[in-house]
Amino acid sequence: MNDSPDLLSGISGEARKEAEQLKAEAQKNNASKLASVQVLKTRLIEESRVKGEKQAAQIRKSGDSSLAVELRRRAFKREERLNSQILKDVRRQFSNLSESPRYTEVLTGWIVEGAIGLGADHIIIHASAGTLAVLTALVLKKAEQAVADLIGKDVSISCVKDELMNEVDLLLKDQTGRLVYDNRVEARLQRYDHHIRGIIAGELLQDRN
Repeated sequence: MNDSPDLLSGISGEARKEAEQLKAEAQKNNASKLASVQVLKTRLIEESRVKGEKQAAQIRKSGDSSLAVELRRRAFKREERLNSQILKDVRRQFSNLSESPRYTEVLTGWIVEGAIGLGADHIIIHASAGTLAVLTALVLKKAEQAVADLIGKDVSISCVKDELMNEVDLLLKDQTGRLVYDNRVEARLQRYDHHIRGIIAGELLQDRN
């Protein structure tokens, strides 16, 4: 019975010791948890920052891409507008060509070009009545001589009236009609389309510089 106070005192001491140990462990666990939470929080903030920067970069890239597309679209529209205006002016000049002193010279050059392109011995020119009036025997003889001088080939050239041909247009064929050299105005414009566009692109590039 005399041992009871000591026993209780020992139990009480052990209890306090155990309580202190549990408290210390709890504090340690809480600190660990807090540290883990802080690490997680820091990591989430960093991930959010990186993600935000990537999104911002994507937005900037998308914006730059959209701007580039818009600039290309505007440049293309401007080029097409200039090309259309140039073709319109050229067509007007061709329509007035019959009134020019160089009309016969121009037609002769087209005939020579077509004859060399066909490479046939005899060339038949399809033209309107108005154009045929200009293609006299002397003009055709000059064209034949020019072909001979340029490629060393003798050719004969004749003409036929073609109601489907517009003024200034020329359509050259061989005797069989299978070989054709189209020297109508629209065909010539199509052949020179790439060259015309190259000139326009060069002019626009100079403007930008």
